[in-house]
Amino acid sequence: MKSTSACCDNIARLKQELDTADAVVIGAGSGLSTSAGFTYTGERFQKYFGDFIAKYGFRDMYSGGFYPFDSLEEHWAYWSRYIYINRYLDAPKPVYQELLKLVQGKDYFVLTTNVDHCFQKAGFDKPRLFYTQGDYGLWQCSRPCHQKTYDNETIVKKMVAEQKDRKISSELIPCCPVCGAPMSMNLRTDDTFVEDAGWHAAARRFGGISKSCGFPAAHSAGSRQPAGAAGRAACTPVRRECKPRRAGKHPKKPPYLRSFSQASNKPLI
Repeated sequence: MKSTSACCDNIARLKQELDTADAVVIGAGSGLSTSAGFTYTGERFQKYFGDFIAKYGFRDMYSGGFYPFDSLEEHWAYWSRYIYINRYLDAPKPVYQELLKLVQGKDYFVLTTNVDHCFQKAGFDKPRLFYTQGDYGLWQCSRPCHQKTYDNETIVKKMVAEQKDRKISSELIPCCPVCGAPMSMNLRTDDTFVEDAGWHAAARRFGGISKSCGFPAAHSAGSRQPAGAAGRAACTPVRRECKPRRAGKHPKKPPYLRSFSQASNKPLI
């Protein structure tokens, strides 16, 4: 077992590095949001998904998100709650705000697999963020027929407010405004993930300040540029370089939408 003095030494060293650094690169995973109170099990899960737990026996929010519900009405009843509490509610603890204080006034950049928008809500500058795996606040065509994403806040809040018996109204089912197929989450679960213009802009910003070591390239060789990794988890998909895909050429829908026929030709917007 490590002694408390060893832990204190590490904290003191980290503080010294941050105080003297010219630039900071932050790598953040799901554990950071967990420490901020965004837990996917236990009391919080029971509070918002008690009816789904009673019917399906879900043990955690994450696994419930992959359940093959019988209808899109039930699928989006579950997911609208999921999105609402993890994207549009604030985290219970000020972990992200405290992290921002540590890098305030410095040249920093955040590379994160988190999709809950906590960095932006805490006040981190958007041009300094690259959230590689998507955003709970965005939808995309499930095929996808085109490389564009859509904000979902207004419709998600309406779904949450109006759903009954674990179902939303059929009128609220989101459909692609181009081809009419069901919309899906803009999350990297398989090769249908849409990397839209905003995603590529963030990737270019990150590429512009990094080299093979991952540190900002804009600083001199003698500058001090520490990188920190916060809250890493083992369940995050990894992006691999591949040849660009052409819109409309994907062989399958995301797993949780394959069982549904085209729900409607009613466009999302």
